[in-house]
Amino acid sequence: MERIQGLQQTIPVVTPAARRKASAAPSSPIQDTFTRALAASCPAETTKPLTTEQIQNLGSQYDVKNMTRNQFNALLKELRDAGAITQKAFSDGYSGPSPEGNPVPMPSGGEPADFLHILACRSLDCSASQTDDPQQKALAESYSQLYKTINSMNIAYRRMNPKSPEEIAAEMVARNSRTPAELGMPDLTGMNDTQKLLLLQKLHKNTDYSGMEDVAKYKLIHDRFEAAFPTQMAYSTYEHGHRVFTDRAWRSWTGPDPLKYEPKTMRDYIRDELENQMDSAELIALPKMYHAKAYYGSGEQSRQSDEVVYAIIRLRHSGGTAADHAAMLEELQLWKGDSNSAVEELSFMREQLKGMEPSTPLSWQELREAVSAHSDDLLQAKIDQLLDDLEKFLR
Repeated sequence: MERIQGLQQTIPVVTPAARRKASAAPSSPIQDTFTRALAASCPAETTKPLTTEQIQNLGSQYDVKNMTRNQFNALLKELRDAGAITQKAFSDGYSGPSPEGNPVPMPSGGEPADFLHILACRSLDCSASQTDDPQQKALAESYSQLYKTINSMNIAYRRMNPKSPEEIAAEMVARNSRTPAELGMPDLTGMNDTQKLLLLQKLHKNTDYSGMEDVAKYKLIHDRFEAAFPTQMAYSTYEHGHRVFTDRAWRSWTGPDPLKYEPKTMRDYIRDELENQMDSAELIALPKMYHAKAYYGSGEQSRQSDEVVYAIIRLRHSGGTAADHAAMLEELQLWKGDSNSAVEELSFMREQLKGMEPSTPLSWQELREAVSAHSDDLLQAKIDQLLDDLEKFLR
């Protein structure tokens, strides 16, 4: 410390070196006590629940499962101004810092996204990955608060404004539908099946799947195949990571060699390519789960009701052809195959339809006739009961 002379009193001057030395010195017990007392006198931010009017207003403006980043930020601002979330939660949600690990990415453009799902995943990832890092703990609390607040608002709004299964299904089908252009595909007019299959192979090879969730990868691949082969897809089923043998696989073989099958059909090539793409994207093991999340919005956080799923299936395959019926049966197998013994017979029912041209018009009565020649009476009884249920929900 230096002193300036020549004045009536000596004025101490703190040099940079002395300042650094002082800052490095340990604080006194008195100073620590004062700091803790000051912190205790400043209460943490408090929040308050939304009123019924606020829930109604915000719920009518924002679809939390289908909104853009700008809409999400606007919702955060309204929640903060209403006192429903803290300033810290607002700031973390608005800037969107990534928690440790491999979280779901926060959208940055104008593409709609399910922000309720994003918040849930980020909250869980952040909570699971944080150790003793105070910043990670605080970030986990922010995302948890945002998820709980927005999810509670969404549930309350839906209870106040219930929709029929048909209305919910129509919204989901419209939300999930994408044109070939939106899937990165050129105009398919004039292409034959072989050209379409080669195009799908090229698109898959050139697609960067890094950073995409498994469900998003599944839906992109599946949507491309459905766009290219709107009728053939009904005959391209795979389950639990194992191939479902088509009528080609076990039909009577020619010659003495039992491993010599008849030549592949285009349906076989479509099925094989779909399976190869799912396998290379590491999706082959859980198609039921991915399909339910991608097309029905059903996952761990909320399971969709059977009535809504049936309505979605009906809207997705409403052409009344053999292919439409086969596709309905396929989706019902993916949805309920493990929980309903009668639905387990859907695989057999699909096989019965494979001898028909996909575009063949098929009524429910004709569908019954097509699958009513089984020799096992008990199995046939299950199929008949299942058809009664399907006709009631899907007609």
